[in-house]
Amino acid sequence: MMTIVRLARSNRLRRVGAALLVLATAGLAMWAVTPPRRTTARTDAVTVVAAAPVASRAQAPMRSPPTSARERPAPAPRVAVAAVPPGLVRARVTRAHPLLADVAIACSADTCTLEATVRPALGQAALDERQAMLLGGLATTLADSGYRMAVPFAFDETGDNVFHLRAALTPAAVTPGA
Repeated sequence: MMTIVRLARSNRLRRVGAALLVLATAGLAMWAVTPPRRTTARTDAVTVVAAAPVASRAQAPMRSPPTSARERPAPAPRVAVAAVPPGLVRARVTRAHPLLADVAIACSADTCTLEATVRPALGQAALDERQAMLLGGLATTLADSGYRMAVPFAFDETGDNVFHLRAALTPAAVTPGA
């Protein structure tokens, strides 16, 4: 009986050894067959070759920030864009906003009036363009020409999806210290 148990144990040991040998051989074969990874240099990386020279305290003395109002420089005044003649402004507005038709700008003394017809918006792209124009695009175009558009402005529906726009304009002025 003892010999049968001994044979069974040695048989089991041989099987475990054979299984380990097969696994090791398979791992070695896979390692030998797999091509090596090639690492490429990144093109978006920044490589610092040498640090910038730093001046010593003797060469570049540190200055403390100004403490009194006398030492601080005065803020630069805002300079307004010179107002462009109304005829040129009309051409700029018509070119920048193709949804506007019959654009008219009339000026008297210090104020001007912008009147225009807003064409029907056909499609989502035209609706988005009209919304962008009304939410600041038109005011930006006028500011580039030297005029400030007063808010609120009149926006009345005159027909089916056709609107009449009426806005007061003032020439942009110099605002010191702002």
